[in-house]
Amino acid sequence: MNIQIEKQFEREFEVLLKNKSLEEIKQVIITKRLDWYEKNKDKLNVKGTEVEKAFHILLFDYMQINPEDIKIVERIDNKIVFRSYNYCPILGACKKLGLDTKKVCKAINESSVNDFLKKINPKLEFGRSYEEIRPYKDYCKEWIELIE
Repeated sequence: MNIQIEKQFEREFEVLLKNKSLEEIKQVIITKRLDWYEKNKDKLNVKGTEVEKAFHILLFDYMQINPEDIKIVERIDNKIVFRSYNYCPILGACKKLGLDTKKVCKAINESSVNDFLKKINPKLEFGRSYEEIRPYKDYCKEWIELIE
């Protein structure tokens, strides 16, 4: 993703965080993600396990993260644990506004990712370690798991 688009996303989040409740922002993000999935699901041609497909669709197709900014730290049949080092507009906006990413990311991001993943497979779940999250660490530890 180019720097101009990244800064635009950060400014958009900054405006949202100043003017909307976390619940309202969450609904905006959920709608945006689900709309994208509905428009693009038939074009996606990803191979692998359900978890590998979800990982690829979320991070590389939808979020357009550079694979070099993601480090997989654990991979088993039903779970991928990874560290995200990518640019994050929510992190940038939180820093500017003096907000805690632990609170903001939990409130607006976690459920929107889960709603997105459930469109791919209802048994998929996203999680994040709030002990290993930016800016407290230099990465966010996250995972996608297939719950049987």
